Amino acid sequence: MVGQLLGANLLDKAKEYGRQYWKVAFGCELVNVGLICIVGPLVYIFYVLEPQAKAYLVQMLVFSALYMFAFAYNSIITCGVFPAGGDSRYDAISVALATWCFAVPLSFLGCFVFQWPVIIVYSVMCLVNDIPANCVAVGNPCKVVREIGEKDRMYYYKDWEITAEDMEEERRLR
Repeated sequence: MVGQLLGANLLDKAKEYGRQYWKVAFGCELVNVGLICIVGPLVYIFYVLEPQAKAYLVQMLVFSALYMFAFAYNSIITCGVFPAGGDSRYDAISVALATWCFAVPLSFLGCFVFQWPVIIVYSVMCLVNDIPANCVAVGNPCKVVREIGEKDRMYYYKDWEITAEDMEEERRLR
């Protein structure tokens, strides 16, 4: 949808849609943080954990809750707006370099050479996610739910349709 607006040179409307996507993602992340805060402590009920494992679990849940905001921004901009504007190479190259030239080697070295604490290695591994372009992904770790289809390109939100008249009106205003 943003790609169609950018292709039609409707930059103001594309920026507005990008802002709306960010607001939706930010709201979803607030809900995710709330769920982590509520459900996270319940994990203790289902598992018998050593005190050190409990400490790691709490640290990882806190990190995940904070990390989700940065991940939401990255998902909207790098995995959404850039490819929609025609720059899908940037996302592919940045993910490949960040994963295979940074996160994996640094995590390996952190574990086996430097013997970093578990939370540091976990944090380094969370810095990179390999999510393909043009898909909807949720969760932490992020999982692809579905590819973005034609319906997603026709509707802005739920049943708010982007019509040809809207596109034409924006062209005339420019």
